[in-house]
Amino acid sequence: MPIDDETLALIELNRLARGDECPALDAAEQLDILAKFKRGSLWATATVYQIGALIIPTAANRNGCRFRAVRYTAVGTDQKTGATEPVWSTTRDAEITDNHIVWVEDGWDWDGTLWDFQGAAEEAWKTKAGKTVGRVNFATAQGISVDASQLYDHCIAQAKQFHRSICL
Repeated sequence: MPIDDETLALIELNRLARGDECPALDAAEQLDILAKFKRGSLWATATVYQIGALIIPTAANRNGCRFRAVRYTAVGTDQKTGATEPVWSTTRDAEITDNHIVWVEDGWDWDGTLWDFQGAAEEAWKTKAGKTVGRVNFATAQGISVDASQLYDHCIAQAKQFHRSICL
């Protein structure tokens, strides 16, 4: 299922990184991680987008493509999207004028998911590992003994499961 809502994105990141489990990630940490791995936004009416911004059409108009803002139609315009969503092309590099923003088709839409969850999960596990550094062995309120070095190793192993090799 495509994820284009931040609340659902938090749930997914929490699921992948077990954010509630020791060492836990608070909501602010999870939001910061999601912000780093946000690919783009959903198109919205009467919205200012910077040149280079990436969007995908709303669910009602989704066509499998993403679009990049490439220029404004004139200097001094309001630089906002229109009152209604444009008809999005699926032709490679097609340009679509949307009020005063010109969009270009920029490839597939990441299956409608606005976040790179693989990268976010890797970052979350590394953040969790960082929380174990300098800790001594401890026991939880439930009486479970935790070896900090084993916890660190576990978090790093989890991060590696989400790591992607980039081949150039």
